[in-house]
Amino acid sequence: MAEQPWGTGSSSVSVPGVAAPPPRKETVKIAFHHQEGLLGLTIINFLLSIVTLGIYSFWGKTAIRQHIWSSIHINDEPLEYTGTGWELFLGAVIVGLLILVPLALLQIFASFLFTASSTVGVVVQIAVSVFVLFLVGIGTYRARRYRLSRSVWRGIRGSLAGSPVRFGASFLLRYAMLVPTLGWAYPWLRVGLNRHITNDMRFGQHPFHFRGSAAPLYLPFATVWIGGAVLFAVIGGLSWGTVDLELLFGDGDNDPFQSQRQGLIILGIVLIGLPIVFVISGLLWVVYKAAELRYFADCTTFGDLQFRLDATVWSLITLTLGNILIMLFTLGIGRPFVQRRLIRYVVARLETDGTVDIAAIQQSQQQLDRSGEGLAEAFDIDGF
Repeated sequence: MAEQPWGTGSSSVSVPGVAAPPPRKETVKIAFHHQEGLLGLTIINFLLSIVTLGIYSFWGKTAIRQHIWSSIHINDEPLEYTGTGWELFLGAVIVGLLILVPLALLQIFASFLFTASSTVGVVVQIAVSVFVLFLVGIGTYRARRYRLSRSVWRGIRGSLAGSPVRFGASFLLRYAMLVPTLGWAYPWLRVGLNRHITNDMRFGQHPFHFRGSAAPLYLPFATVWIGGAVLFAVIGGLSWGTVDLELLFGDGDNDPFQSQRQGLIILGIVLIGLPIVFVISGLLWVVYKAAELRYFADCTTFGDLQFRLDATVWSLITLTLGNILIMLFTLGIGRPFVQRRLIRYVVARLETDGTVDIAAIQQSQQQLDRSGEGLAEAFDIDGF
């Protein structure tokens, strides 16, 4: 699409002897307008992907994005997605040839030379795992950069102004800290990565800013961590309390029927207890995610514009359960409806406060990537 005259910066040009006009600031209202046609797109994409052995999926994903993006209206004007299926396809081919194939060959070569339990074999496996985690960070950043650069409103596109390699290094370092801290580094990890990527975001040449620390998220995270630990301890204690070690590991003189009964009791506790742990842990995790979403929105600004997201625990539970059911009952074919639900949830609950001189925003001068988010596609780290 040819770029519109919006954002050329002409409103900020001054003429000698003539007072500059005051900035034409606008309030910003974001809304989601439901559009029909997603079901038809989903069916066509599924059938053509089967016929083309998956190749059409890149063009299908592009069509879905165009449909969903155009449903987002900012000040009554739709957002546009200008990416192409060819860019996504090219990105996947490049990543496959330059990264995935060499990694697979390295793994095969190492398995022939070293046993998995040998020191060298373990070192190779660790090195590959670290490198893959580094690539996941790069892929996350590049995927965001690609989508922003293909998201256009009033002729102005978004961008990310930083380095994917630098973000990948931060991503690797922060995730590595999860192990020695037993997971307690997670809020620090999330805030740090979100600050990094938000501060690199631009609309035109105008930056977003994130100002926040991990401290406010540690109370909801502690609820999740401690609650999960208590649940596992209770289930483990119940299981251990039913075990008669002499019956299970004795010399065989014990009543075999009693041993069977012991085993069935333990099995029952596991089969009933683990789903309970899973459900309650999931509910606790939603408490944290709702707090995180609200906090991230509160700490994000765009000039004088402030954001607020009304993410409640119950709304996230219903959103998540609905998405899980869609994926299960459609065997994954309904993923576009999950994507639309996620976007609609955020847009419908996002509020803004303040004004922006949109007419003064100039077009981004960052060079566009020629290919799509191949790394994100390869590692399945991004649903869009």
